[in-house]
Amino acid sequence: MCRRARPTIDVAYLLWTSTTPAFRQKDGNGEALLRHYYSTLVSRLDALGYKGEELYTKEEFKKDYKDCSLFGYQISQMHTMVTNYYSLKTETEKFF
Repeated sequence: MCRRARPTIDVAYLLWTSTTPAFRQKDGNGEALLRHYYSTLVSRLDALGYKGEELYTKEEFKKDYKDCSLFGYQISQMHTMVTNYYSLKTETEKFF
């Protein structure tokens, strides 16, 4: 699938589906990952000839991430339901 969207949708999806709450909260890991993502994004934009921090400010990034966090949470819950369904299905099939 290809779409045009805020980059924070991708990072919210990644953080909520690929990390645990304990990991995100421990020693500021979640904040550190967001800082790293933003700095990498800005450096890539700069390398492409854009003024990264002017094009997409840190404040805009933080606001966008806050707006997209619910999406990431909802997707992570859906992944959990699907994973649990297939785990249960596999366990059930052992009896038949």
